[in-house]
Amino acid sequence: MKAKKFLIPAVLFVAVFCAAWALQRYTLVFMEATGLFLWTPDWLRETFSECRPVSHFVAGFLVQFYAVPALGALITAALVTLVFVSLSTLLSRLGLLPHRLVAVLAAVAVWVVAAFQPDNSLLVSATLYSLAAAGLSLLLKKKELRERPVWESWAAIGIILLGGILLAVLPKIRETERMAQVQLCARNGQWSKVLKAATPEACRKDSRLMPYAFLALSGEGQLGDRLFHYPVTGPQDFDREGDLSQEGYLFNSLLYEKLGSPNEALHNLFQFSCHLPHGLSHLSLYQMIRYNMEAGNYTLVRKYADILRHNPRSSHMARQVLDRVAGLPDERRDTLGHSSAKARVFSKNRPDFNLAQLELSGVSTSLGMDRFLAYLLLNADLPGFANTTSRLIWTSGKIPVHYQEALLLAGVDGESAGASAQLQEKFADFLSALQAQDNEKVKALTEGTYWAYYLMLQDRVAEEMLGRIPPHEDWPVN
Repeated sequence: MKAKKFLIPAVLFVAVFCAAWALQRYTLVFMEATGLFLWTPDWLRETFSECRPVSHFVAGFLVQFYAVPALGALITAALVTLVFVSLSTLLSRLGLLPHRLVAVLAAVAVWVVAAFQPDNSLLVSATLYSLAAAGLSLLLKKKELRERPVWESWAAIGIILLGGILLAVLPKIRETERMAQVQLCARNGQWSKVLKAATPEACRKDSRLMPYAFLALSGEGQLGDRLFHYPVTGPQDFDREGDLSQEGYLFNSLLYEKLGSPNEALHNLFQFSCHLPHGLSHLSLYQMIRYNMEAGNYTLVRKYADILRHNPRSSHMARQVLDRVAGLPDERRDTLGHSSAKARVFSKNRPDFNLAQLELSGVSTSLGMDRFLAYLLLNADLPGFANTTSRLIWTSGKIPVHYQEALLLAGVDGESAGASAQLQEKFADFLSALQAQDNEKVKALTEGTYWAYYLMLQDRVAEEMLGRIPPHEDWPVN
């Protein structure tokens, strides 16, 4: 009998843990990244001035441990199981039959709904409310219950399994997990994992993944070989410039970090933080310490590390940072009327211009040049592309395939373009098919090439000129 009593909560705990681990591992870690818990007067005052202050306090305390995927899954499983046990206790006190079945239905409903939330506050609130209700029910006289039917346990297990299957098949859960994965892996420079998640097929379903895929391709040195394997339709798919959302600012912060501009990375990180409940998060603090360390702003490093010191999980790391930079003077000083007055400014909607500004400021990276060449191609500026590439030295000894395709299209001879005999033959076949207006052959020859993208732009311009579609300021015209 005792074993049967623990069967349903044990199955529920294991099911929730396995689902959280398999389906929402990165989602839970990202909750920690965008969450915040600090033992500071400001944080406590803000938290306890909100609606449901106790829930937000407990949620903030727990979410800091989600950085460890196994702990995030364990905490989620424990909370859902507590909802079941609390409701089962309450309903049994009220004499409701079958109380375990009703309780498991409610717990699974909370589990599924909470899986769609951007943080853990709803799950924590449901747990605390159910615990409070169960505690109050202990004041009631316990009613005698008949022995539960045999089928109740099997029905409860079936409901739990259905909840797990529902989460596994719902596309929103997969989309959120995939986005969290590419964001976190891009932050850590784990480019192979980004590309594993942001495949061309995945990008066709969710275009938000493409900027991360292209950043990862640059990181792997494959942008010039694989860019047009993705469903890119213009420069607007290549980045998140002009995107004022939380996702947009986070991507731009990571991009400028990789481009070697910690100041611009900081600017976008501050904008990202403005979208968060406290105007700050664990990720914000980690990254601000990192960027200011790179920029030599040790005073600010000490400031943010001292704030992070009030987070229980990260306090040891924060103290190590404080010890490391103790007494170090700032390496770069900026005074009004000197470097600030003459500093170059970035455009909000001209990323190619921003890359040029970085280059003129002495911030030169292979990733930056890679992206600059990509913008020339995406804007169909073949003369500019040919002129730029003619002055480059290809350290790998081989010009990337898409660049070869563009150079051939620009009229550069095959040898200068570094094109193989096979590619030159394919290009000749493509021109012949184009002249013969053999659309099927053209499509077959150009699939996954720059030529297909260039033809798409020309078709778009032609339709625009005929008035079939309205003009768009972001669509490139040769």
